[in-house]
Amino acid sequence: MIDIVYADDVNYWKTSGASSESWLEKTKKLISDFGGIVHSEMLGTFNGRSALMLGFVFEDNQYKIVYPVLAVRQEQDVPHAKRQAATALYHEVKALVVSAKFRGIRATFHSYLVLSDGRTAGELSAPEIVDAIPIAFRLPPPS
Repeated sequence: MIDIVYADDVNYWKTSGASSESWLEKTKKLISDFGGIVHSEMLGTFNGRSALMLGFVFEDNQYKIVYPVLAVRQEQDVPHAKRQAATALYHEVKALVVSAKFRGIRATFHSYLVLSDGRTAGELSAPEIVDAIPIAFRLPPPS
């Protein structure tokens, strides 16, 4: 059974009066100030679950971050949960930008790199990663 994580049990719950849109604008500014180009953004809902998405380019590589809006116990708290998700996304991107100054963009944003089939590197399963590695680089199975 999957445990439900509720928004009011997680960081940034009702810690800001700024709108989710203003947090997304701040996040997009972080990306553009670091040389990226934001080409898409979305707040979507599917089967009762919502998420924020930002698509952007750094150095000719496509990246996509999908950030979930956590479940709420009371329907009137949905706007707070959206604000919380946008705030958390901002803080994650801010930390990634700082890290990229040390490690480089591709290494830092690797899990968000969009692959040719539209998935991100972070969405691949272990067997798929192993299958994608050229045979010359594979290690022999443990004996």
